[in-house]
Amino acid sequence: MIVTQEDVPVRSNITSTTTIDLKGLKPGANLEEIISPPRNIISKLTKKDVLVIWGGTRDIGKNKANKALNQITKFVHSHKQTNVIVISARHRSDLRAHSCVNKEVSVYNNKLRKLLKPCDNARILGDSRRESFTRHGLHMNKNGKERMAKK
Repeated sequence: MIVTQEDVPVRSNITSTTTIDLKGLKPGANLEEIISPPRNIISKLTKKDVLVIWGGTRDIGKNKANKALNQITKFVHSHKQTNVIVISARHRSDLRAHSCVNKEVSVYNNKLRKLLKPCDNARILGDSRRESFTRHGLHMNKNGKERMAKK
């Protein structure tokens, strides 16, 4: 998702009066598809814009977590002209807490934090509150999306 707006740096809060333009939404896509927005959009982004990467769960579930981490890191480093917000992967509530997938989600999120810590143009956000998600626990509900937008 690409959020374009005027004068909102990555570490500021977006208010309810902020105008945003959403482009590149790709529900159900793997991370490689998500971080491949059209070049004509990416080339126009500046430090006044925010690019949100919300994906990786599908890659983790298919044992491609390291590939996803490499793709995110490469993307953030090659797009320093704009701000990037990466949403951390969500634990699967429909699986046991100690399932191999949920363990991999924890490992993925820890590695993601370490890899992006030195990047001034990147920030990681997430919401671990159960009430922010639908019954099966993977997708955000309306309240969770509103809470995330306020971050």
